[in-house]
Amino acid sequence: MGTTERQQVLLLKTKSYPTDPYDVLLRSKQADPIFVPVLEHRHVNLDTISHIISKGLIDGFRTTGAQEAEYGGLIITSQRAVEALGAVLELLKDTVQPITATHPIYVVGPATEKSIVDLGFPASNVYGAHCGNGQMLADFMLGHYKSNKKLLFLVGEIRRDVITKTLNTGGVGVDEIVIYDTQVVNSFEEDLARTLKLGEAERTRGKDSGEQAPRWVVIFSPTGSGTAMEILGRKDPVQSSLKVPHLERKTYVATIGPTTASHLRDAFGVEPDVVAVTPSPQGLWSGFEQFLEVQRVESRLGSDPFKVEGGIE
Repeated sequence: MGTTERQQVLLLKTKSYPTDPYDVLLRSKQADPIFVPVLEHRHVNLDTISHIISKGLIDGFRTTGAQEAEYGGLIITSQRAVEALGAVLELLKDTVQPITATHPIYVVGPATEKSIVDLGFPASNVYGAHCGNGQMLADFMLGHYKSNKKLLFLVGEIRRDVITKTLNTGGVGVDEIVIYDTQVVNSFEEDLARTLKLGEAERTRGKDSGEQAPRWVVIFSPTGSGTAMEILGRKDPVQSSLKVPHLERKTYVATIGPTTASHLRDAFGVEPDVVAVTPSPQGLWSGFEQFLEVQRVESRLGSDPFKVEGGIE
């Protein structure tokens, strides 16, 4: 990264267990990850998924008294959907035989791929780690999926419909089942404000100069982003808005994908400093590196490259 300062990275998400890939990578880069949960997730319709799996309605699950499979594979694009599926498999562990490699599972990004493999699915049949968003995955699937059977898409209550629409238009049938719902954590506003305040002392580098290490606020979904923008405006009253030259701010906003970036622009007029290169820890870190390198070069030149609204994407 080219700096001796430890960057503070506020991740507006619930930390995944037993390990969180963002925590692992950021610590390996000598950054300080801090998790501030935005959303609470509740599993729903697990009985429906349990019935589908236990009756052998998805290719690749060996069960007693299985019926003819209705689905040729799964689509799972979020960590929470993986966790919900894991909960179902745990309930069925005595009746469902080991997962086989006879059906594809489609994911978005390497983090979701790893989580699926950790459940016991063969890595050779998990596809989509190279896809950076839902549209890319849908386009890939249209060329990859060869079965005439429908696909089962395990989704959250809040979602875009780009994957289902694209596949349906391309002749691939998809059934969606909501497997978790989401709400904002009641204490999120208080938690984020407190975390920002406590982090100030740790950010200060050099008492004489008062120089501060860069601080990132990483937003993973549109939900809760309005509260985050409001708090950031209150936290830095001198600037009064995130829409100020980057070299004067030291607190930067990153999004994990283009959907959330578009929401910030459209709803709040905020241009994120970084949109992750891919929806993964490495993609996020690469975005940090690119942004800060440009900033260092422009700082040495004594000019501000961000007088025109916009950031590195």
